[in-house]
Amino acid sequence: MKNILPKVLFFIIIPIFINCNSALYPFYMEEEFSMDPRDALIPCVAVIDEDSSFSDCDGCSDQATMWNNFRDRYPNRPFCLLVVKDGIPPVIPPTNFQNDTNTVWHSNIPRDNGNETLAVNWRNLCGLGSYTPEVVPSVGLFVDDSGSMTKFDVSASYNKFLNDMAAQGIHVEEVVNNQENWILPFMTTLVRE
Repeated sequence: MKNILPKVLFFIIIPIFINCNSALYPFYMEEEFSMDPRDALIPCVAVIDEDSSFSDCDGCSDQATMWNNFRDRYPNRPFCLLVVKDGIPPVIPPTNFQNDTNTVWHSNIPRDNGNETLAVNWRNLCGLGSYTPEVVPSVGLFVDDSGSMTKFDVSASYNKFLNDMAAQGIHVEEVVNNQENWILPFMTTLVRE
């Protein structure tokens, strides 16, 4: 059967790991690919307390460069960054992220440690309450589980988010990495097959 979806050409970022200051950091190669048009508007939600993977390596890809790469690939994808308090050092997104009109950034998100009375409404903070599955079939979610924080630290808020999105009929596509990097996990398709 012939694919009748329009082809959109972008560049794919393929991580190749190199040793940099005794730690693994990604080096990027570009390769052409075609993207499902539904993927262009899928919101991303990143929950993280610190992002030391950006500052531990001289000469490795920094946040501003990585954000530019993300925007080159997904120019219209909404992005919500939720910074959990007590991260050392705290997350401070680059200026190009802060000035991007398609981003939302909240800091000092409390750790609820599974206590439902302390759960934070991520859906509302990220402005996702009006989305419908006809327009946006899924939302991407990254929750840092690197050790400085774990998914349990925000588990009541996490469960509330999953339930809220399910009630809207929107699938949550979880993405992961182990580098305390809140941009890289979203450099992929978020359309549920």
